Amino acid sequence: MADYDVIVVGAGLGGLSTGALAAKEGFKTLILEQSDIIGGCCSTFEVDGYKFDVGASIVEVIQPLERLFEMLGGKLSDYVDLIPCDPIYSFICDDGRRFSIPTDIDETTSCIMDIAPGDVEGWHRFCDTGLAMIEDMMEAIMLSPMNTFGEAMMMAARNPQVLKFAPTFLRTHQGVVRSFYKDPTMIQSAAFQPGFTISNTKEHRLVLVNY
Repeated sequence: MADYDVIVVGAGLGGLSTGALAAKEGFKTLILEQSDIIGGCCSTFEVDGYKFDVGASIVEVIQPLERLFEMLGGKLSDYVDLIPCDPIYSFICDDGRRFSIPTDIDETTSCIMDIAPGDVEGWHRFCDTGLAMIEDMMEAIMLSPMNTFGEAMMMAARNPQVLKFAPTFLRTHQGVVRSFYKDPTMIQSAAFQPGFTISNTKEHRLVLVNY
């Protein structure tokens, strides 16, 4: 049996990244995967002509991937084509109506005006909250290690601005949704998956925030 310096169990994004970095540093590396496909939660399987995401459906934060490729001596853009997902999702109502949520705030406003005009004001509050969270929390939370409670406390100590959003994170997803929307269709459409705040502004061409 061959000897290895590093053995990685699991060929998901974390395992593949760890194995690649170890190999680049000169370690004889073996990656083991129980499935017949790699990618872990970032993969797809097909049944009867329908494709299903195992887990991850969209790339929300690009910086860690760009940093990984830099550490490996390359550029993400040379290997990966990032494709904007527009519309972000489609929804089928109980009565058979269908609608799609686009990736532009103004276009989404028009969509909600048709579906539930009484919730347009809630949608704008949702956007304001989401964009504020992006501004104050994106780097602090999404790019900081928080594998332990201690690391989470250190992150909060370094970035006290995130504490103002604590009430949001202490509520259930349904509770957050109902604080913005009243119409049953809007509540259902925002509850079938994490709610998305989408912005096509200059600063955030395609940004998604999960509550």
